Amino acid sequence: MYKIMLVDDEDEVREGITATVDFAACGFTLCTQATGAIDAIEKAAQFQPDVVFTDVHMPYMDGMEMISRLQEMYPTMKYIVLSGYDDFIYVKQALQRQVLDYLLKPLSAQGIMKVLRRAKEQLDEQDRQRVNLEILRDKVAKNAQQLRRGVVLEYLSGSFGGDAHALCAYPQPVDERIAFPMYLAVLSLERTEENLEVLRRDFDSQPMLLGASVEEVLSEVFKRRQGEFIQYRSQFLLLLPASQEEAIAACDDAIQSLRHYLHLTATAGLSDEIGSYSALSEGYQNAMAALDKRLIAGQGQVYTPSSSPESRRKDLELDAWLTRAAALCRSGKKEEIAAFCRYAYVGFFLQFLWNRMEADIDRSVDRLGELMTAFVRSAMAEPSN
Repeated sequence: MYKIMLVDDEDEVREGITATVDFAACGFTLCTQATGAIDAIEKAAQFQPDVVFTDVHMPYMDGMEMISRLQEMYPTMKYIVLSGYDDFIYVKQALQRQVLDYLLKPLSAQGIMKVLRRAKEQLDEQDRQRVNLEILRDKVAKNAQQLRRGVVLEYLSGSFGGDAHALCAYPQPVDERIAFPMYLAVLSLERTEENLEVLRRDFDSQPMLLGASVEEVLSEVFKRRQGEFIQYRSQFLLLLPASQEEAIAACDDAIQSLRHYLHLTATAGLSDEIGSYSALSEGYQNAMAALDKRLIAGQGQVYTPSSSPESRRKDLELDAWLTRAAALCRSGKKEEIAAFCRYAYVGFFLQFLWNRMEADIDRSVDRLGELMTAFVRSAMAEPSN
C-alpha cells in the first residue's frame, strides 16, 4: 500500500478525516499526521510518504509554499490539496505543481475516498510506467553490451566487415559505448592440478558451470571497477577504459577475487594502450605475449609487455623450468609449448650470467650445455605410469 501523510492545523479536521475515511480500502496507509507545514517538512524526512494530503491555509507557511519546498527535496512525492476557498489562484498554483487533486471543504468521507482511489490509480499507472521504463533500459543496455562485445570479437577474429565507429554511434547512452583509449587484458585460468581439482570437486567436472561462476565473480568486480569482460574462447577478455595503474589494479582485483571465492588460480596479461578499434587485434596479441611470461615467472600475477620475467622471481632455478617444459611437451599443448620456447632463451641467458658471476666462463658454458641437454631429454622422455 502507498503511504499518506495528513497535514492540517485544525485538530477537528484531522480527527474527522481519520475517523471516517477508510484509507486501507483505498490502497493507503496513514503513516503520520502533521499540525502544520513546518511539522510536515520534518515528518516527511522521517516517514517518506508517497502522498501528502494537505490544507492550503495554515499559519507560518501555507500549503503551496510547503509543497514547493517538499518538491525540491522529494521530486516523486505527490499531493492532494484541501481548501475552504474556491480560489482560482490556488487552483492554478496546484495545477502548476502537478497536484493530484484539489478539494473544497467541507468534505464527505465518500468524496475523500473517491479522490484517494483516483490517486491510487494514477500512482499505479506511474509505477507501471517506471517498471516498463526500467525493463526497456535494461534491454537497451544488454543490447548495447552485446553490440559492443560483437564488435570487439569480430575485430579480434579479423572478420569485421563494417564500420565499427558507425555501429558505436547506435543510439545509446555515452557511457554504454566502448571508450578509447583503453587497455585489454587476457585473463586465463591456469590448468594446474589445484584448478582441475576445483573443477571436479565444486563443479562436477562441468566447465560451463565453472564459466558461469567465473562470470558471476567478474560481474561483482566490475561493479566496483571501470570496464567490462567478454568470454573469448577459453579465456576472459577485460576491457579497461582507465589508466595503466587502474587497469593493473582491476586485473589484480579479478585474480584475487577468483582465488578468494572460487579457489582458482588465474593470470592476466595486459596490453599496451589501445587507441582504436583497428588496434584491438594487435592489443590482443600484445596481451597474449605478456601472458606468456607466466611460463617463466610464475602464475597468479598480472604481466604487462614491459614486465621482466626475472624481476618477479629472480631466484627461479632453471631446473624448475625444465620440469615445466617437460610437462608441457608431454601435454601436447602446442600454443603453450610455443609460448614457453619464446621465453626460454631469456631464462637460459640469465642463468648463464648468474653462473658467470659465481665461477669462470668455462664452468658457465658447461652448465648451460648440461641444462640444454637435460631439457631435450626431459621433453622426449615417455611419461611414467
